[in-house]
Amino acid sequence: MPWTNTSPISIVIAAPTNKAQSLYSAFSGDARFAVAALATSPADLNAKLALRPRALILDGMLYDGPDAMLDVLSGYDGVCLVLLPVGVDHTAVADLEALPCVAQVVQGEADFSTLTGKICAELEPTPSTLTASSGGQSSFDLPARPAAAVGWRAIAVWNLQGGVGRSTVAAALALEAASRRLPTLLVGLGAPDPLPLSLGLRADPNLSRWRATPTAEGLKAGVQALDGLDLIAGFPSPLALTAYAPDALDGAASLPHLASTAAHAGYAVVIFDVSAAELAPAALAAANTLVLVGLATLPGILSAVESVRLASETLGPRHRLPPQAIYLVLNRVRAATFSPEEVVQNGSRLLSPFPPLAAAIRDDPAIEEALNLRRPAYYHSDTLRQAARTVGDLLFAPGATRKEAPRDPGKVYSLGPLRVRM
Repeated sequence: MPWTNTSPISIVIAAPTNKAQSLYSAFSGDARFAVAALATSPADLNAKLALRPRALILDGMLYDGPDAMLDVLSGYDGVCLVLLPVGVDHTAVADLEALPCVAQVVQGEADFSTLTGKICAELEPTPSTLTASSGGQSSFDLPARPAAAVGWRAIAVWNLQGGVGRSTVAAALALEAASRRLPTLLVGLGAPDPLPLSLGLRADPNLSRWRATPTAEGLKAGVQALDGLDLIAGFPSPLALTAYAPDALDGAASLPHLASTAAHAGYAVVIFDVSAAELAPAALAAANTLVLVGLATLPGILSAVESVRLASETLGPRHRLPPQAIYLVLNRVRAATFSPEEVVQNGSRLLSPFPPLAAAIRDDPAIEEALNLRRPAYYHSDTLRQAARTVGDLLFAPGATRKEAPRDPGKVYSLGPLRVRM
């Protein structure tokens, strides 16, 4: 069937955790598709099929045998592609191919273009509306619901260069997501972590609780709430970070498992503030999106280039992110720095593709004033809030319901040339 409509096809990806992230990164970077949810267990898939996706990518390794998979697919009325390893019993393959929803059974390595081509050949997309989940309180206090009504986002906010404002941007983007009524979890990875201090929260509970109890209950025990946003603070000391680092990439307490657990708990957005260089590979492995915070200086351009190269080329397959999943945010832009356009031009000369500019944040003393007062800078700086909204429009589904940001006590409002403290 020819491609005649630009509305995206809603799709659910069901696969073991180590495969689900790479499949998500591939499909989320294709404008023809809207990834409605990830499922990493049979029970999770049963819940996510309630979204009634038009397409389903199902890795058969999610199941111990064919019977349960056949039962699930017999009740699905969309288009399904089943991924199986080489050598699966021919009878099981034939039984799957006989199901009305199964368009193809792919054995061995799955080529992305083959998968997308088959889905597009089977389906002509029709307009659909994605409805944002409700927020305003801790997600653990809300009824269970699919996590990805807007396309599940696990975002690493990172740069090789220190002192660029990663934590400020991560907190602002998280508050922006929460203001759109998206269940959002912000995870600090500093040691000691600046996030709770700058947001007026406590240093404990923190990630040490997750490390000790890497379950949904452990995640819940480590959460603090702020204006519809949930926060897990980073480590209380460098020693605690050093003890955790060997477990960050693999195992029950890893960051990828934390992201998966958060998705199962109902979070539509998970944001990692990657303040510790030791945890960058694990955070990138857990993420499907990178927000690269950089400075509009020559060292800032060089650092951005090397960060993109590491994230998209150098690191192993588990950490790599496609270029279309990387967004550049410039911080502290002022007259003495390069212009945002000059940063992109110079970066493109050194690396192709260089990420396009998502937003630029002018140097604003109100940001530092708010941080020193332990108040979220998002509420006090117009330029920071506008940048967060611009990036939010790129990362989160269009039409997500926005509510006005709660007024912070003591907030300073800008009314043209006047600044009024309420």
